[in-house]
Amino acid sequence: MAVSPGQTVMKAWHVMIRRNRFRQRMTQEYCEPQTLLLCLLWALACGCSDVQTPASTPPANSAEPTTERGMDFDLSAVPQAEEFVPLQRSSSAKDNRQAAVSRNVAATDAGGNDRRASLKVRLPDDRPDLNDARLAQAGIRRYEGRRLILLSDLPEDTVAHLPALADQLFDHLELHFGTLPKALDDSDFQVTGHLIDNEQTFRAAGLMPSETFTFDHGRHWNYQFWMFDTDDQYYRRHLLLHEFTHCFMTCEIGMLRLPDSWYMEGMAEYFATHHVTKDASDSTQTTFGVLPAGFEGFEGWGRISEIRRSFLERGTQTASDTEQLTIPTLDDVMPNDAKLFTRYSQYATSWALCWFLQSHPDYREHFHPLAKLRTRAEIAATVGPLRERLQPQIKIDWLLFVEALRENYDIERSFPVHSKTTITTTELATAVATCEIQAALDWQDSGLRLAAGESVNVKCSGRFSVNDRPKPWISEPQGISIDYFRGLPLGQVVATLVRTDGDSISNRISVGTGTTITTAHDVSVWLQVNDSSASRQNNAGVVNVEFSLPQQ
Repeated sequence: MAVSPGQTVMKAWHVMIRRNRFRQRMTQEYCEPQTLLLCLLWALACGCSDVQTPASTPPANSAEPTTERGMDFDLSAVPQAEEFVPLQRSSSAKDNRQAAVSRNVAATDAGGNDRRASLKVRLPDDRPDLNDARLAQAGIRRYEGRRLILLSDLPEDTVAHLPALADQLFDHLELHFGTLPKALDDSDFQVTGHLIDNEQTFRAAGLMPSETFTFDHGRHWNYQFWMFDTDDQYYRRHLLLHEFTHCFMTCEIGMLRLPDSWYMEGMAEYFATHHVTKDASDSTQTTFGVLPAGFEGFEGWGRISEIRRSFLERGTQTASDTEQLTIPTLDDVMPNDAKLFTRYSQYATSWALCWFLQSHPDYREHFHPLAKLRTRAEIAATVGPLRERLQPQIKIDWLLFVEALRENYDIERSFPVHSKTTITTTELATAVATCEIQAALDWQDSGLRLAAGESVNVKCSGRFSVNDRPKPWISEPQGISIDYFRGLPLGQVVATLVRTDGDSISNRISVGTGTTITTAHDVSVWLQVNDSSASRQNNAGVVNVEFSLPQQ
């Protein structure tokens, strides 16, 4: 049967993707946009009428690993299960879309200029059409916004508002990543989401992907995603926004070679973490990319709690760095690979890293240009040199940030503060050294540097306040017993020792009015008045600190 050029291109698109899948398994690489474009142009010229166009759902025989909320980048295989496509697009609509593909992949523009190097487009819309009557018969309702069609068997008052939330997120994503390019078929960006209460209802309707395309919570595929319902209203919205962000970030041809998972998952978590409020006119306002102020209103999220569970915490410690916290290092969280996540904690630490890079005043201007990049190679070529240039400070700041991370983390007062001067034991051999620690700030670099095996005496004095309600709570370096934080008195001077290469951090060391600190590694000594990183705004005053060498 004769086929039109547009049909040939659409079929060649799917064939190329299947062949690229085989090559990906052999080489662990993804094809470049230029290669993909050349395949399309070749198909347009030569034709491939013997090709059967595959269905537009995930594979039935994929052997790829799966995750609880992972992305799957296999764009190739054909499902074996019958699809729910009771109403196809009209022939005229198909012809219009195929004509648009033919036009958009033309090798030259009207002036005869080569367009292949500069062509930037989105994937064509591969979603099946839907029949509302059949959906209703199956007990599935359709809720449509400009950017999201949501299919669900949940009550209307539970889900009807969600497409509007996705519309708001789309605008926010374009502000961050830039305006999306046009699609190959000139279609508008729109995603179909499946919010599932009863899996068998969707499977009987033919709306589920194949059984080998497994997931515990949610998973996306091109312009579609599937997610199981959760008991928590916040987390239902969060998971939907997470998968919607994946669809947005992976919709461009240039993203076939996708960035590493810390970035893809971390940014999806970053934008999905949101806060909904209502103004005086009862209009809903949504803020994306927030750090939760508390547990209320963020039920089911638990990323910070997950991070805290992942490393060791104890109360009073000996005055040394023999007790190391098992906080994942920057190298652990930002590996040079695109492996899918297999642990819940990986989503939490990737979220924390992306929030840290987006929020820290010293790093956000360096990492913000990543928003304009798309491929793994582009991002890796930018991130690698940045890390080299910013190390070891960024590795040290990451450990201190995670150690202090709490809900309602105070950006203005709780990011680590570096000293402009340094002190070594060589200087202490001839004179006592001093520094001041602000009660209103979190971890502060004392400037003291110790080599492995060295010891130092630390002496603290002064009066300061650690609360102002109903009146100031006056404390001295030993702290006050009216309240405790992390097993130590509120207001007590504490220390942590961070290896100078940024590879490890000690637990909190009780300093009080004075102690002797010994180290087994080359470290910098950091001090603070013991308090939460969310409760610094009502602290005031300073601690006077003296360093001296122990008497022989």
